[in-house]
Amino acid sequence: MKKISFLVALLVIVFSAYAQNPPAPEFKNKVLFVDKNNTLADLEKTDLSSNLHTNMGGHSEVNLIANGTGSSVSHSGSTAESFIVKIEPGTDPETAVELFVFDVAKKNRKILVAQMSMGKDQGVELTKAKLAFKKVSDGVYTVTPAAQLEGGEYCFLVNRPNISIMGASSTQSLIGYCFSVAGK
Repeated sequence: MKKISFLVALLVIVFSAYAQNPPAPEFKNKVLFVDKNNTLADLEKTDLSSNLHTNMGGHSEVNLIANGTGSSVSHSGSTAESFIVKIEPGTDPETAVELFVFDVAKKNRKILVAQMSMGKDQGVELTKAKLAFKKVSDGVYTVTPAAQLEGGEYCFLVNRPNISIMGASSTQSLIGYCFSVAGK
């Protein structure tokens, strides 16, 4: 009887530990939301284009632009919410996965990624949220905000290329995974 009880207890522990991990995403570099039942839900998949803007005073900016002023998907931005991503095994998720905060304009959302004045590069402080990562399996990580996200528009980018003023004349297209947090 003790052997059966031990076996049942062991099975319960194994199954409960397995049930706590969300399933791995099917595709690499796609960020998904993990709901309270450990099922995966899509974020708003958005095409982002790089846009070079130069004014008469010699100031140039490169922004990543998303159409529309808000995402069709919203979340609370709580540290209890989690997302999941599959990246190339052996890649540091802290360098591959970024969560940007959009600046909202009249017709679109944008992220400033490079600027130059009078021919000199100016550093850009990227508006990113801090993230915490937990390994689920090889190349698969759950991602949670390190602190409560403020109200606004957010965009996950995976393996973002470096975009400079000099290279911005050729338009690049990137995929972002976007959501809104109420409150702003």
